[in-house]
Amino acid sequence: MSTITLPSGLVGEVRGLSGKDGRYLTNEQLVRDNEVEDYIFSNCWNATIDDGPYKFEGRPPDWSKVLVGDRFFALIAVREATYPGKEYVIKLQCARLGCKRRFEWEIDLRELLAKKTKTLSAEDRATFQESNRFKATVPFTEKSFVFQLNTGAIARRTQALLEAKKTGNKKMQQRQNTLCDILSGLILEVDGVALKRDAIFDFLEELPMASIDALLPLVQSHDCGVETDIEVECPFCGGGMVITLPFDRAFFLPYSSEAKRAAASSAKEEEDVATAAR
Repeated sequence: MSTITLPSGLVGEVRGLSGKDGRYLTNEQLVRDNEVEDYIFSNCWNATIDDGPYKFEGRPPDWSKVLVGDRFFALIAVREATYPGKEYVIKLQCARLGCKRRFEWEIDLRELLAKKTKTLSAEDRATFQESNRFKATVPFTEKSFVFQLNTGAIARRTQALLEAKKTGNKKMQQRQNTLCDILSGLILEVDGVALKRDAIFDFLEELPMASIDALLPLVQSHDCGVETDIEVECPFCGGGMVITLPFDRAFFLPYSSEAKRAAASSAKEEEDVATAAR
């Protein structure tokens, strides 16, 4: 059991994953439905010590209302509680055309939480608690706008929209624009623009790229969380690249995932041998 303080000030006790949890996290339906995070939150968060900016009032946390930065921190903390002091090893391939070598990269999760966490300022915490409505001016314009900090529910709606556009009809696919879709989910109002997500999306697409590039950092400057973009250097050619920490099944169950891959590979080899012998 570990006591953790999340970036917003929420304090609680988390436990590491158990063998029973491993059974659920290898459930293909759970993975397909993107419910792995919710399962971990509901089962590994043992107690709330301080609500931070939230109003749980003695009830279990409603993780859909929790800031994404807090959610990421909690996921890493659960993984660290599961394998205390064990570095996370990720398998990568160099992106450089002349190399393309495969290698492993170790990530110290304790160091990541200690050195790469941005806490919620007192002023931003008060605004989030009161209304989650932040006011600013669109960079390089005179347009005022209102935005909200990203929560689990907002992130899920945006992800659902991105998936719908990706798999939808031709008209929907033509409107794929990940950055504008993310921003239109966070922006609530823009001066002179209809209060509809599609209208805000259209407004964003008409902005100069300089404004778009500056908008997300502006919003994130009021937010909290862990820096999950990791700089990696290929040990063979020295080429650099940036990866995003993957919160997938292998992150939480690295040994089970390796065993499953090994079993699948062994089964495939046996099948090939049997086929060749016929």
